[in-house]
Amino acid sequence: MIRLLKPPNYARAYAFYNANRAAHVYHLASLKRYGLTRGPTVFYGLFAKTGPLVCVCMRLNDVAVLASYAFEGNMWPQQTRSGWARELAGLLNKEGRMQEISGPSALISALSPLLKADYRRINSVYAVLGADFTPSGSVDAVIRPIRADELDAVYGILSASRNDGLFVSSYEKYLSSSVQKLREGTGRIYVAERDGEIVSTAATNAEIEDFALVGGVATLPAHRRKGLGSAVVTELCRSLLSEGRTPTLGYADETAGRVYRALGFLPTGRVTLLKG
Repeated sequence: MIRLLKPPNYARAYAFYNANRAAHVYHLASLKRYGLTRGPTVFYGLFAKTGPLVCVCMRLNDVAVLASYAFEGNMWPQQTRSGWARELAGLLNKEGRMQEISGPSALISALSPLLKADYRRINSVYAVLGADFTPSGSVDAVIRPIRADELDAVYGILSASRNDGLFVSSYEKYLSSSVQKLREGTGRIYVAERDGEIVSTAATNAEIEDFALVGGVATLPAHRRKGLGSAVVTELCRSLLSEGRTPTLGYADETAGRVYRALGFLPTGRVTLLKG
């Protein structure tokens, strides 16, 4: 049974996410900021007939982020999981065409054939920085935190990477969210500057007390294959680790995967994004 989460289930929802904090950085950051009862985010819970909470759907406007352990392995019968997928599809189909739906790959695989709208599928590997952090070598660039007046330059870098599969929001949305996270200290952006030009960037999309979700890693085409992306991610990771936050990230490209694994990131699971 799927239903809007209400006060009696709040503790169970928090416990559900806290069981694997590294995998739920985005969810926990949203909970920290808005809680379960205020702000634009709505939480739904999928409950097994026997009572356990088996999936949480966090919806923000036309974006849905799913979290579940129940579709991995053989803990629950296939027929039961298929029924849960139909319930989730029913919820999402009511909302019309979503801009994004993401979650564990096993769950999305069961869910996607039941959705009425067509979506582009992007499979990613989720990784967490291990104990053997291996910083990249030195580069011919200055690596530093961004200044507020450089957001336009960073957006240009991200836009130049659209064809590489990087999702980039509208300029207005990017500028608003970036200014907000820099002002509130809920995220950070690092850049590589070479000869006075911002040529590479990396950021955090969400941060909690002990983990951070890294994203927005991009380099201008003319400056690629020079170690700049690795250098920016290295400095970003150093900043996070100095505060007791372990970096996490996702990658859809094996070339990027080799770079991240060389830095010490360890694959921990697979995530699928459906783009409307």
